[in-house]
Amino acid sequence: MKFLIKAIFFSLLITINGFVLAKQIIKKSNEVKMINISTLVKFHKDDLVFKTKAYVSYIYSCPSCPTDTVCKPCMDSNFIISEKKKIRFDYLGLGSDEMIVFTDKKFSIELGKNYFFYLKLRPIKSLQNDQNIWSGDLISVLEDIKI
Repeated sequence: MKFLIKAIFFSLLITINGFVLAKQIIKKSNEVKMINISTLVKFHKDDLVFKTKAYVSYIYSCPSCPTDTVCKPCMDSNFIISEKKKIRFDYLGLGSDEMIVFTDKKFSIELGKNYFFYLKLRPIKSLQNDQNIWSGDLISVLEDIKI
């Protein structure tokens, strides 16, 4: 009977606004969860380690600096991943289904291809126009192989 009461109470909490369910999905545990980007955006938790499947929509490369010229420093190596297959040309207007992935690892990825990413979430950054930017650090990447 106690179990039934707890189960009913728990299901009521879930239906109130879905927060309890999302909190359970992204809570720290020994098992790394598969989470889509738009879920992370709604229920952000700094330093969360997770897996996601996404397309590479933009790959940043530092512009070359002419000899005898002082250039501003480049951003850390990064790329943008998206739940949807699309190609970007810059960082403007990132959506809630996209995030910037920073890495110092050497690996090969292709624009427009789908991969499984193992990431660690960074704190949210806000731009002057109140746009939030979600980003993470790459732990590893595995190509989505169709069988």
